[in-house]
Amino acid sequence: MSDRSRHNHDAWNELCDADALWGPLVFLRPEQHQTFSSARLLLVTSLFGIFYGMVGNVCLAVLRQAHLCGPVNGLVLPVSLTVVAFICGELTFLRAWNARARDPGQHDLQ
Repeated sequence: MSDRSRHNHDAWNELCDADALWGPLVFLRPEQHQTFSSARLLLVTSLFGIFYGMVGNVCLAVLRQAHLCGPVNGLVLPVSLTVVAFICGELTFLRAWNARARDPGQHDLQ
């Protein structure tokens, strides 16, 4: 792995290790030495997408009542957020997390 890739992975892993960013989903974060499966990522992004998508739906409902927007299917925001978050997670932090999990010298165990 190049120095630039290692630096990028270290930055992603530092971000992912922050408990505050996980909020109430911190219990879903695997240990640093465990791989982060796509199934677990789908669960995390689904919970994230459904919650924030429904918050968005409430905002759109308020805008609709004020006649500032038209009707929107209630599944669009939750599904869109879930899909986008899953793809972004697969392409960014999941790779960094699993590279660290596979390399015993990279663990920053506390």
